[in-house]
Amino acid sequence: MESERITKANIIQAYISAQDKGLHEDLRERIYREVKRMTFDDLLNFHQLYIKNLPQSVALIGNRENINFDDLAHYGEVIELDLKDLFDY
Repeated sequence: MESERITKANIIQAYISAQDKGLHEDLRERIYREVKRMTFDDLLNFHQLYIKNLPQSVALIGNRENINFDDLAHYGEVIELDLKDLFDY
C-alpha cells in the first residue's frame, strides 16, 4: 500500500468513487493507518466473524498427472475443467 499511487485519469475516478460512497478522504489512508495498529488477535477475530464458515473455492492449474485428485476430494467437491472450459478454444 505504501507504494500504490493513483495517477492521471484515475485521480478523478477515485475522487468520484469516494464521493459516491459518502467519503471525504481517501479510504486507503484510513485502511493504511488501521492496518498498522492491527494485531494477530484482530486478524483472527475478523476471520472467525466473516470468513470461517463461508464456502471456499480453490483453483489449481497444472499438469493433471501431478495432481492427486483423491487427496483433493477429502476437502470437498472436485471439478476438473479443460482448456475449452477456461479459455473457450
